[in-house]
Amino acid sequence: MQLNWNESKAGAPPEGVCGVEGDYIVYVAESEVTDDAQVQSAINQGAEKAAAMQRKNIQDDSMYLLFNWNAALATLTICVTDAARKNDSSQIVICKFPVLAQAENTKTDDYAEDVKYWVSNYLTTSCAFLQYSLVAGFCRGTRERVELL
Repeated sequence: MQLNWNESKAGAPPEGVCGVEGDYIVYVAESEVTDDAQVQSAINQGAEKAAAMQRKNIQDDSMYLLFNWNAALATLTICVTDAARKNDSSQIVICKFPVLAQAENTKTDDYAEDVKYWVSNYLTTSCAFLQYSLVAGFCRGTRERVELL
């Protein structure tokens, strides 16, 4: 299953992204999959798309390639950000799973652990990610606590 990416430009950071007004390019893919293997494949594609854009997104203060799982919306937002997680990159990747958002089991911490594992597992073999010295981080809706991958 290949994701179809929709590119849009925004003057303000999209929901779930931190930063100042500016020129943002947001890549969004929506998937109707519910099978864990297909969800994992979609997440892998999102991670690879974000990792491939690192060169354009890295600033002097960049530290994390941040994966933010919003369980209520079943959405994974991926961006490069600074150590304080307050200044995100201008290019953002968002994977939406609207059908998963309706399922109760995806709102649990166990499902967030699955998403975290899938991201972590994928990044260990991602040449695009390994080319740069960013730290991969995972958070669950809020950026107050980032778990290292």
